[in-house]
Amino acid sequence: MLYIGLLLVTSSSCSQDSPEEPWQPPVKPPPKVMITANDVLTLDNTTGKLRKDGKDYYGAGVNYYDAFYRVIIDGTHNDTSYRHGIQVLQEKGIPFIRFSVLGFYPNDYNYYKNNEMGYFAKLDEFVDFAKKHNVGLIPSFFWNHSTVCDFVGETVNAWAKLDEPGNKTNTFMATYVEKMVKRYGKNSAIWAWEFGNEANIKTDPAGRRYDQQSWVYPITSSNAQGGLPTTRTFEDTLSTAELSAAYNKFQTLIREQEDKLELPHRAVFSGNTNTNYAAYSRFHHGKWDANTKEQYEEMMILQNGNLGTVTIHPYLGNEGSTSFNTSMKNIIAGAKAICDREKRALFLGEFGVDANYGTNTQVKWREYVDAIKDNDIQLSALWVFDTLGGETGYMKEWVVTTTFRSYQLDGLVEINNYFKSKYK
Repeated sequence: MLYIGLLLVTSSSCSQDSPEEPWQPPVKPPPKVMITANDVLTLDNTTGKLRKDGKDYYGAGVNYYDAFYRVIIDGTHNDTSYRHGIQVLQEKGIPFIRFSVLGFYPNDYNYYKNNEMGYFAKLDEFVDFAKKHNVGLIPSFFWNHSTVCDFVGETVNAWAKLDEPGNKTNTFMATYVEKMVKRYGKNSAIWAWEFGNEANIKTDPAGRRYDQQSWVYPITSSNAQGGLPTTRTFEDTLSTAELSAAYNKFQTLIREQEDKLELPHRAVFSGNTNTNYAAYSRFHHGKWDANTKEQYEEMMILQNGNLGTVTIHPYLGNEGSTSFNTSMKNIIAGAKAICDREKRALFLGEFGVDANYGTNTQVKWREYVDAIKDNDIQLSALWVFDTLGGETGYMKEWVVTTTFRSYQLDGLVEINNYFKSKYK
């Protein structure tokens, strides 16, 4: 107490003897960071068109799937090899990437959980580097929708119960969405938001157990790799309606944060792949009967919720899956026609040709390029660019680099130049 008293006395005597301080103008606050709809990818709900820079936007990018994932799984979280890839994309004028922002396995989420400050510091570096090099970002939040549930200790049908008290999946999603939008909502490097990857093929098992049809269940691992369960039950499945409701909740959470921060509404994508040949029958009747064309179109819209967008991943294996999807040309043209009719924006979130097509690979690739140009596909992304290990790594059948299957990068340049010329 005596020490405190001495401080007070000293302070008082000093203030009496000190001359009056000269007047100084008030310090202006730092300028408010502004971002407009022109800076990001938005959706015109009236026309169903994607917009950027004050006009309808057309562009072909890449899936740089593990660009940030490599940072997550690196032991020291210091892998910056993505920088070279981003620089290559800038040099070629390839405008954006779609990437996984949280990880693949449940254990990948531990970096975010146990070192949130470090996780976001590394993500800041990643976002800033992309922005510096004029490469836009579409972060895919929950690449495996099941991973969120596995991580928080719930079965996957927790996505169907998001509004129930104590739902841990909902808490995780809401918290992460809030952090992401607050942190990056004012950053023009972030073009749009995406829920996850291909969750729609893991719906409506139509009475089939995991051991009968494991591919319609969320991912598993026989040796519990990365924290995955070794098997699944019906409690790990969702109906199409339940998944669509989860997409809607995801968008609602984003819009709430955007509105609080007075941000433009970025486009939101599901991350879906193509609608399954029996999707209608599986959902409505619990059977595996083939869709009619009208049923297929109905399910494509339903599977993307109320997002105002439709995402598909058209691969060559989809050719001939139905009587009306016989070629890549009519798969893409058909999806575009549905979206035009429903005033929805179409995103070809993945497309590409793997090595298994041998000498026919470049012919099939040309079908993609022509279909994207001929049908005015606004947004498309090649699968997959510059994955870890390159041509000998885990994505060796698909990976594209400047020295391996580079003609596919050339195709993206062709698409982008075509649309730049057409829509000056």
